[in-house]
Amino acid sequence: MTAPTRSSRRAARCGDCWQDDALVMDKEGGLFIDLEKVRYADYEGRYVRTRGPLTIPRSPQGRPVLMQAGSSPRGRDFAARWAEAIFCSSGSKKDAIEFYTDIKGRMAHFGRAPDVCAICTSTTIVVGETETIAREKAEYLTSLVPLEMVLATNSAMLGADLSQTRDEVELSRNKGHQGHGGLEDRIRQTMRAEGISFAEAIRRPRNLMVGTPAMIADTMQDMFESEACDGFVLTPTISPVIWEEFVRMLTPELQRRGLLRTEYTGATMRENLRS
Repeated sequence: MTAPTRSSRRAARCGDCWQDDALVMDKEGGLFIDLEKVRYADYEGRYVRTRGPLTIPRSPQGRPVLMQAGSSPRGRDFAARWAEAIFCSSGSKKDAIEFYTDIKGRMAHFGRAPDVCAICTSTTIVVGETETIAREKAEYLTSLVPLEMVLATNSAMLGADLSQTRDEVELSRNKGHQGHGGLEDRIRQTMRAEGISFAEAIRRPRNLMVGTPAMIADTMQDMFESEACDGFVLTPTISPVIWEEFVRMLTPELQRRGLLRTEYTGATMRENLRS
């Protein structure tokens, strides 16, 4: 395949460089792409310059859904202005509500309606037929996670060696770079909400829900109806087992409560985020 044409010299977003019918895929004729329907972007901005185009055609929805993660003031402004979905993690329901309210308020400042961006909180679920079964599963799964791996992962994200960091004061002193502000916020929020130490908080799994389908659905419903989130991003424990358990045990309960759709109304992720 040769290079795309430069028949149009106008700057364009890389995702717009492919026309909808650019893919011919004529095996017998030996034509995969109609090069006249793929053009360069030739974009040059303040920080980025690219010839383009993307190496793949654009999706049916024109451009991918923009999902943002980051809770610094700058990150929140960026999300409020551009994001269609937000991946977040709060240490308590109260903190989640404050984040939700702040983002929706910032969106109004940028002239955006609140429902055009879905705020989805990160959640890890351990579900069982009884509460006892669920808690035993959670304890076993937690026992399988090496402490060294937890500390290494969080150290990389925070920019400080947590094996040599005893509290928040030492964290600020030991940080070699800005670090992940959202994780640092969540650690502080968890310490405050649960009354635990810094050392305990950095080892705590992210937003762990443990219980029967009804118990977990109660928590999810409360978070949703309290405007702490618009939805959830599931962080798996054991894949694909957790997805099977969710569909088999939790999906029917959430659908019974009218909290989860029974069919998709749109053909793209963007359409279903807003439905």
